[in-house]
Amino acid sequence: MKRLLLAFLLTAPLFADDDTPAGHSTHGEAFNEGPRQQAYLIPGMGNVTFPVTTKVPDAQLFVNQGVAQLHSFYYFEAERSFRQAAALDPDLAIAYWGMAMANVNNEKRAKEFLARAEKLKDKASPRERLWVNFLTEWYKNSSGEKRARAAIKALEAIVNDFPDDVEGKAFLAWACYHFNDKGLAISSHQAVESIIAEVLRANPMHPGAHHYRIHLWDAEKAGRANESALKFGPSAPGIAHAWHMPGHIWTKLHRFDDAAQHQEASARVDHAQMIRDRTMPYQIHNYVHNNQWCMQDLMYVGRVRDAVAIGENLIEIPRHPKLNKIEDGGHASREGRSRLFEVLSKWELWDELLARSETYLAPSGNDDDEVKRLRATGAAHFAKGDREAGEKCIAGLEALEKKEREKKEEPKKDEAKKDEPKKDEKKKDEGRKGKLKPIENALAELRAIVEEDPKAALEKFGKCDDLRKEVLARAQLRAGEKDKAEKTAKQAADGAEGQAIPLAWYAEILLELGKKKEAGEAWKKLAPIVRHADRNLPVLKRLEPLAAEIKVELPADKPAIDQIEKLGPLAWKPPLAPPVNVDGKLLNHKFGELPVLMIFYLGSKCSHCVQQLGKFAAVAEEFSKEGIEVVAWSSETPEQLAKNSAKYPFPLFADPSLKIFKEYRCYDDFEKTPLHGTFLIDADKSGQARIRWQDISYDPFMEAPFLLAECKRLLSFR
Repeated sequence: MKRLLLAFLLTAPLFADDDTPAGHSTHGEAFNEGPRQQAYLIPGMGNVTFPVTTKVPDAQLFVNQGVAQLHSFYYFEAERSFRQAAALDPDLAIAYWGMAMANVNNEKRAKEFLARAEKLKDKASPRERLWVNFLTEWYKNSSGEKRARAAIKALEAIVNDFPDDVEGKAFLAWACYHFNDKGLAISSHQAVESIIAEVLRANPMHPGAHHYRIHLWDAEKAGRANESALKFGPSAPGIAHAWHMPGHIWTKLHRFDDAAQHQEASARVDHAQMIRDRTMPYQIHNYVHNNQWCMQDLMYVGRVRDAVAIGENLIEIPRHPKLNKIEDGGHASREGRSRLFEVLSKWELWDELLARSETYLAPSGNDDDEVKRLRATGAAHFAKGDREAGEKCIAGLEALEKKEREKKEEPKKDEAKKDEPKKDEKKKDEGRKGKLKPIENALAELRAIVEEDPKAALEKFGKCDDLRKEVLARAQLRAGEKDKAEKTAKQAADGAEGQAIPLAWYAEILLELGKKKEAGEAWKKLAPIVRHADRNLPVLKRLEPLAAEIKVELPADKPAIDQIEKLGPLAWKPPLAPPVNVDGKLLNHKFGELPVLMIFYLGSKCSHCVQQLGKFAAVAEEFSKEGIEVVAWSSETPEQLAKNSAKYPFPLFADPSLKIFKEYRCYDDFEKTPLHGTFLIDADKSGQARIRWQDISYDPFMEAPFLLAECKRLLSFR
């Protein structure tokens, strides 16, 4: 029987419907996106039990795992778990309910999955039907208060009919939080806390209860979530978000060292998963947000080297035209660069900043980013005494200012714009002002720094709206305004509780004012903050004589997270590439030695694939000039491939068994069909082949010129 089934799989058509485009799901549009590779049981997802009606034990295990992942907002993997449950038991309504829940932020897909769950309700238990009904009530109502009340009422029905269903109470707490900014504000935080407390009495390490408690009190009374901040990570140690969320609480409580350790743990868990599953950072929800925040908290406590390593890593991360591009302010490269400018400038590491100004911090082609670059490098040049280079930065900012002012004043180009509503014009004008303000601030600061007259410099600093108070205090002291300098420096330190830099500058200014006793008191507050700080940071170096005189006894050092290194590496690096074998021999090109662009396509009958090959053929010579070899793998037989191989300026290889497709995960494990894939493979310093860029999808990657530029950028980091 197994042989007959294998024979069928090898000879059956790839697609059940001839009208379905190659790579697309035969089950519908919702199944195109999301995970296409099978799930496995992952340690550390959380202790959650969600009983369902199934005769397949593994289906129950994947449902449990999926629900646990939902509680930690690990939505992509939760969908994978529920897809696996559905593959094991196609009649399991809750599997499709779970897929809908995993798409709480994508209503279109959620409704498609819910429709399948509705069709299978008759095969489910009364309790499971109530869970499906919860989503039905949710989505049959329009957004806003009506939807929120319907969903919460449906959850209350589960809690009422099945009072021992811990998950009913857990998701009720989640819904109260979820709908808080979607039409139904929380009227009593204490009432929601009571629901969470009930869940924790039944399961003290329930990941969802700890998660929702953190969200509940984050913007209210952060201290109320102390216990959950300690327990959320250990309750789901294999999920990065479980380590990230406690950072919210520790940051609010000004415990920046603890916050940084938890965000570091989050990054390490993400990196372990990426290595394990060969995923790209831009495929991970919350990844950039966590890492840039981690950099900030590391900066606050003086762990500069680690902050810089994370920033450089964010810049090295592959860019994708849809998922991670420099034009988007919230994406990896922009966030990494912004934080690097901030960390290196605030800690006065001018040599390190300038050393990176032509590599990691080289011009990016984005004007907003260029303003930050010119401001930071200008300050560095002036601090190093290189006035000429600093003046060039000012000139660069002046050119950007002129460009923005010309945009603001340019006449309307067509008559239609004359009738544009006034509010639209006002909005555009505000946007232009928003672009100008950072340039004006940067110019004000640099012009003040280079001004030799202390009084005139102070006046120019006054034109900078975002000037740090500690910088202003230094300028006031230089201008002879001693009382103002002390007051400003104290305000800076008091307003940044738990942060090292303002407090260190305050101590230094007190010393310059001859107030050694007060400086000593400031050092006593600073010492525990910088206990893990890097050595030889300029301002801390200047305070060493004070530190030697004012001895501060610190309690025994106890890390917030024991053996944090075991969670995974601090920085992401490209995953290892599977070896490419043909008939037991390595492919006859310098694979692993020379960069290779590998394209997986679904045959000459796939019109989109033919279009993709044409686009890459048009720039194949450009890839070659950069030392990058282009090769393509087809799902066709060698005989079919021979008919088309002469059309393209790069070699085509046949993989009718889909062996190499599967090794590179260009394969839908659920539907047993190949997928499109594009990869940049290169060797690391040890000679191991690694995947530096990838796109696996139901559609082929078409943007060849973008990928050529991105390959050049990525290979510059070798």
